[in-house]
Amino acid sequence: MRAAMVDAMSYWVYNANIDGFRCDYADAVPQNFWTDAIKTVRGIKKDQHLLMLAEGSRVHHFYEGFDYTFGFGYFDALKKVFNENKPATSLQDANAAEYTNNYTDAFKIVRYTSNHDVNLADGSPTELFHGNKGALAAFVVAAYMKSVPMIYNGQEIGYASRLGVFTRTPIDWSMADTGVLAEYKKIVAFRKSSNAVKTGRYKGFSGDNVSAFTMETDTEKVFVISNMTNTTANYILPASLAAISWKDAFTDTSMPATNEITLMPYQYLVLKN
Repeated sequence: MRAAMVDAMSYWVYNANIDGFRCDYADAVPQNFWTDAIKTVRGIKKDQHLLMLAEGSRVHHFYEGFDYTFGFGYFDALKKVFNENKPATSLQDANAAEYTNNYTDAFKIVRYTSNHDVNLADGSPTELFHGNKGALAAFVVAAYMKSVPMIYNGQEIGYASRLGVFTRTPIDWSMADTGVLAEYKKIVAFRKSSNAVKTGRYKGFSGDNVSAFTMETDTEKVFVISNMTNTTANYILPASLAAISWKDAFTDTSMPATNEITLMPYQYLVLKN
Protein backbone atom coordinates (compact mmCIF):
# COMPACT_ATOMS: atom_id res chain seq x y z
CA MET A 1 0.00 0.00 0.00
CA ARG A 2 2.80 2.39 0.89
CA ALA A 3 4.56 1.67 -2.40
CA ALA A 4 1.33 2.27 -4.30
CA MET A 5 0.82 5.61 -2.59
CA VAL A 6 4.36 6.76 -3.44
CA ASP A 7 3.82 5.55 -7.00
CA ALA A 8 0.63 7.61 -7.24
CA MET A 9 2.46 10.70 -5.98
CA SER A 10 5.25 10.11 -8.48
CA TYR A 11 2.71 9.89 -11.31
CA TRP A 12 1.61 13.47 -10.75
CA VAL A 13 5.17 14.73 -10.75
CA TYR A 14 6.09 12.85 -13.92
CA ASN A 15 2.88 13.37 -15.89
CA ALA A 16 1.44 16.67 -14.63
CA ASN A 17 4.71 18.38 -13.62
CA ILE A 18 3.11 19.60 -10.39
CA ASP A 19 5.06 21.87 -8.07
CA GLY A 20 4.30 20.09 -4.83
CA PHE A 21 1.85 18.40 -2.49
CA ARG A 22 -0.38 19.48 0.36
CA CYS A 23 -0.61 16.31 2.45
CA ASP A 24 -3.86 15.85 4.34
CA TYR A 25 -3.96 14.78 7.99
CA ALA A 26 -0.18 14.43 8.03
CA ASP A 27 0.02 14.08 11.80
CA ALA A 28 -1.67 10.68 11.70
CA VAL A 29 0.64 9.11 9.10
CA PRO A 30 3.77 7.18 10.17
CA GLN A 31 6.86 9.36 10.06
CA ASN A 32 8.96 6.94 8.05
CA PHE A 33 6.35 6.92 5.29
CA TRP A 34 6.74 10.66 4.76
CA THR A 35 10.53 10.34 4.85
CA ASP A 36 10.49 7.69 2.11
CA ALA A 37 7.79 9.37 0.04
CA ILE A 38 9.36 12.83 0.07
CA LYS A 39 12.82 11.49 -0.75
CA THR A 40 11.37 9.61 -3.74
CA VAL A 41 9.28 12.42 -5.24
CA ARG A 42 12.00 15.02 -4.62
CA GLY A 43 14.40 12.82 -6.59
CA ILE A 44 12.29 13.12 -9.73
CA LYS A 45 12.81 16.84 -10.37
CA LYS A 46 16.54 17.37 -10.38
CA ASP A 47 16.47 21.08 -11.16
CA GLN A 48 13.39 22.19 -9.18
CA HIS A 49 12.53 22.13 -5.50
CA LEU A 50 9.27 20.29 -4.93
CA LEU A 51 7.18 22.09 -2.30
CA MET A 52 5.83 19.91 0.49
CA LEU A 53 3.14 21.19 2.88
CA ALA A 54 2.02 19.07 5.83
CA GLU A 55 -1.50 19.58 7.07
CA GLY A 56 -0.19 19.00 10.55
CA SER A 57 1.59 20.77 13.38
CA ARG A 58 4.28 18.40 14.62
CA VAL A 59 7.88 19.59 14.39
CA HIS A 60 9.17 16.26 13.10
CA HIS A 61 7.52 16.96 9.74
CA PHE A 62 10.42 19.28 8.96
CA TYR A 63 12.90 16.47 9.56
CA GLU A 64 10.86 14.21 7.28
CA GLY A 65 11.36 16.69 4.44
CA PHE A 66 8.33 18.96 4.60
CA ASP A 67 8.83 22.67 3.97
CA TYR A 68 5.84 23.93 5.95
CA THR A 69 3.31 22.95 8.58
CA PHE A 70 -0.09 24.49 9.37
CA GLY A 71 -0.78 27.11 12.02
CA PHE A 72 -3.92 25.57 13.50
CA GLY A 73 -3.53 27.21 16.89
CA TYR A 74 -2.85 30.61 15.36
CA PHE A 75 -6.02 30.45 13.30
CA ASP A 76 -8.08 29.51 16.35
CA ALA A 77 -6.64 32.51 18.19
CA LEU A 78 -7.42 34.76 15.24
CA LYS A 79 -11.06 33.64 15.23
CA LYS A 80 -11.37 34.33 18.95
CA VAL A 81 -9.97 37.85 18.59
CA PHE A 82 -12.69 38.69 16.10
CA ASN A 83 -15.57 36.66 17.50
CA GLU A 84 -14.97 36.24 21.24
CA ASN A 85 -13.39 39.62 22.06
CA LYS A 86 -10.06 38.06 22.96
CA PRO A 87 -7.20 40.60 23.10
CA ALA A 88 -4.89 41.04 20.13
CA THR A 89 -2.03 40.00 22.42
CA SER A 90 -3.37 36.44 22.20
CA LEU A 91 -1.99 36.29 18.66
CA GLN A 92 1.49 36.88 20.07
CA ASP A 93 0.88 34.03 22.50
CA ALA A 94 -0.31 31.73 19.71
CA ASN A 95 2.70 32.63 17.58
CA ALA A 96 5.06 31.85 20.47
CA ALA A 97 3.29 28.56 21.19
CA GLU A 98 3.61 27.37 17.61
CA TYR A 99 7.32 28.14 17.48
CA THR A 100 8.06 26.34 20.74
CA ASN A 101 9.36 22.77 20.97
CA ASN A 102 12.45 22.92 18.77
CA TYR A 103 10.98 25.08 16.00
CA THR A 104 13.55 27.51 14.63
CA ASP A 105 13.54 30.47 12.28
CA ALA A 106 14.48 28.07 9.51
CA PHE A 107 11.14 26.29 9.89
CA LYS A 108 8.06 28.04 8.55
CA ILE A 109 4.42 27.79 9.56
CA VAL A 110 1.64 28.46 7.06
CA ARG A 111 -0.88 30.93 8.44
CA TYR A 112 -4.29 31.32 6.86
CA THR A 113 -7.59 33.10 7.28
CA SER A 114 -9.47 30.52 5.24
CA ASN A 115 -9.13 27.09 3.68
CA HIS A 116 -11.53 24.48 2.28
CA ASP A 117 -12.54 23.22 5.74
CA VAL A 118 -12.85 26.66 7.30
CA ASN A 119 -14.71 28.20 4.38
CA LEU A 120 -17.44 25.57 4.46
CA ALA A 121 -17.73 25.01 8.21
CA ASP A 122 -17.02 28.45 9.70
CA GLY A 123 -17.67 30.79 6.82
CA SER A 124 -15.75 32.77 4.24
CA PRO A 125 -13.28 35.41 5.50
CA THR A 126 -15.94 38.03 4.80
CA GLU A 127 -18.29 36.23 7.20
CA LEU A 128 -15.72 35.19 9.76
CA PHE A 129 -13.96 38.54 10.13
CA HIS A 130 -16.97 40.82 9.81
CA GLY A 131 -16.61 42.10 6.28
CA ASN A 132 -13.83 42.62 3.77
CA LYS A 133 -12.06 45.25 5.87
CA GLY A 134 -11.88 42.89 8.83
CA ALA A 135 -10.75 40.04 6.58
CA LEU A 136 -7.85 42.15 5.29
CA ALA A 137 -6.92 43.34 8.79
CA ALA A 138 -6.69 39.69 9.84
CA PHE A 139 -4.82 38.60 6.73
CA VAL A 140 -2.04 41.18 6.91
CA VAL A 141 -1.24 40.04 10.45
CA ALA A 142 -1.41 36.35 9.56
CA ALA A 143 0.70 36.91 6.43
CA TYR A 144 3.48 38.90 8.08
CA MET A 145 3.83 37.52 11.63
CA LYS A 146 6.70 35.09 11.13
CA SER A 147 4.73 33.04 8.63
CA VAL A 148 4.07 31.91 5.10
CA PRO A 149 0.63 33.16 3.95
CA MET A 150 -1.94 30.99 2.23
CA ILE A 151 -4.81 32.35 0.13
CA TYR A 152 -7.83 30.14 -0.50
CA ASN A 153 -9.67 30.32 -3.80
CA GLY A 154 -12.05 33.28 -3.87
CA GLN A 155 -10.90 35.16 -0.79
CA GLU A 156 -8.62 37.38 -2.87
CA ILE A 157 -11.70 38.94 -4.49
CA GLY A 158 -13.78 39.20 -1.32
CA TYR A 159 -16.08 36.35 -2.37
CA ALA A 160 -18.53 35.96 0.49
CA SER A 161 -20.22 32.68 -0.49
CA ARG A 162 -19.15 29.36 0.99
CA LEU A 163 -17.69 26.80 -1.41
CA GLY A 164 -18.57 23.11 -1.37
CA VAL A 165 -15.72 20.67 -0.89
CA PHE A 166 -17.15 17.58 -2.58
CA THR A 167 -19.42 19.27 -5.09
CA ARG A 168 -18.49 21.55 -7.96
CA THR A 169 -19.08 25.12 -6.81
CA PRO A 170 -17.93 27.58 -9.47
CA ILE A 171 -16.94 31.04 -8.29
CA ASP A 172 -18.83 33.89 -9.89
CA TRP A 173 -15.85 36.00 -10.88
CA SER A 174 -18.15 38.83 -11.95
CA MET A 175 -18.65 39.40 -8.21
CA ALA A 176 -14.97 40.26 -7.75
CA ASP A 177 -14.26 43.21 -5.49
CA THR A 178 -11.41 44.97 -7.29
CA GLY A 179 -10.52 47.00 -4.20
CA VAL A 180 -10.05 43.85 -2.13
CA LEU A 181 -8.00 42.25 -4.88
CA ALA A 182 -5.73 45.30 -5.04
CA GLU A 183 -5.10 45.10 -1.28
CA TYR A 184 -4.21 41.41 -1.40
CA LYS A 185 -1.82 42.12 -4.27
CA LYS A 186 -0.12 44.90 -2.28
CA ILE A 187 0.24 42.75 0.82
CA VAL A 188 1.69 39.81 -1.10
CA ALA A 189 3.94 41.96 -3.30
CA PHE A 190 5.56 43.72 -0.36
CA ARG A 191 6.11 40.45 1.47
CA LYS A 192 7.83 39.10 -1.63
CA SER A 193 10.16 42.12 -1.72
CA SER A 194 10.93 42.23 2.01
CA ASN A 195 13.58 39.98 3.53
CA ALA A 196 12.59 41.29 6.95
CA VAL A 197 9.04 39.98 6.58
CA LYS A 198 10.14 36.69 5.03
CA THR A 199 13.07 35.81 7.25
CA GLY A 200 13.47 38.52 9.88
CA ARG A 201 13.44 38.45 13.66
CA TYR A 202 10.02 38.94 15.23
CA LYS A 203 9.12 41.14 18.20
CA GLY A 204 5.62 41.83 19.48
CA PHE A 205 4.19 45.16 20.68
CA SER A 206 0.45 44.41 20.67
CA GLY A 207 -2.31 45.77 22.89
CA ASP A 208 -5.87 44.69 23.53
CA ASN A 209 -7.29 46.05 20.26
CA VAL A 210 -4.26 46.44 18.03
CA SER A 211 -1.92 43.75 16.77
CA ALA A 212 1.52 45.34 16.41
CA PHE A 213 4.89 43.77 15.76
CA THR A 214 8.18 44.23 13.98
CA MET A 215 10.06 41.94 11.62
CA GLU A 216 13.73 42.87 11.34
CA THR A 217 17.00 41.96 9.65
CA ASP A 218 20.33 43.73 10.03
CA THR A 219 19.42 46.04 7.13
CA GLU A 220 15.62 46.35 7.21
CA LYS A 221 12.87 46.84 9.78
CA VAL A 222 9.13 46.46 9.14
CA PHE A 223 6.46 47.57 11.60
CA VAL A 224 2.94 46.14 11.20
CA ILE A 225 0.00 47.72 13.03
CA SER A 226 -3.54 46.40 12.57
CA ASN A 227 -6.74 47.41 14.35
CA MET A 228 -8.57 44.14 14.96
CA THR A 229 -11.83 45.80 16.06
CA ASN A 230 -14.77 47.60 14.47
CA THR A 231 -14.14 50.73 16.53
CA THR A 232 -11.50 53.46 16.31
CA ALA A 233 -8.35 52.55 18.24
CA ASN A 234 -5.51 54.73 19.52
CA TYR A 235 -2.13 53.02 19.57
CA ILE A 236 0.74 54.40 21.65
CA LEU A 237 4.06 53.59 20.00
CA PRO A 238 6.84 52.23 22.19
CA ALA A 239 9.57 54.83 22.58
CA SER A 240 12.05 52.73 20.60
CA LEU A 241 9.71 52.71 17.60
CA ALA A 242 8.42 56.28 17.88
CA ALA A 243 11.94 57.57 17.36
CA ILE A 244 12.34 55.86 13.98
CA SER A 245 11.71 57.58 10.64
CA TRP A 246 9.12 55.36 8.96
CA LYS A 247 7.79 55.12 5.43
CA ASP A 248 4.53 53.58 4.28
CA ALA A 249 5.62 50.25 2.81
CA PHE A 250 2.94 50.31 0.12
CA THR A 251 3.30 53.91 -1.09
CA ASP A 252 6.87 54.73 -0.01
CA THR A 253 5.67 58.03 1.47
CA SER A 254 7.30 59.31 4.65
CA MET A 255 5.30 59.16 7.86
CA PRO A 256 5.42 62.10 10.27
CA ALA A 257 7.10 61.35 13.59
CA THR A 258 4.51 60.61 16.27
CA ASN A 259 4.04 58.87 19.59
CA GLU A 260 0.43 57.89 18.86
CA ILE A 261 -1.44 56.57 15.83
CA THR A 262 -5.21 56.61 15.45
CA LEU A 263 -6.56 53.68 13.47
CA MET A 264 -10.03 53.55 11.97
CA PRO A 265 -12.02 50.31 12.36
CA TYR A 266 -10.02 47.43 10.84
CA GLN A 267 -7.40 49.83 9.49
CA TYR A 268 -3.84 48.54 9.16
CA LEU A 269 -0.49 50.13 8.44
CA VAL A 270 2.70 48.51 7.21
CA LEU A 271 5.71 50.73 7.82
CA LYS A 272 9.33 50.24 6.81
CA ASN A 273 12.68 51.73 7.72
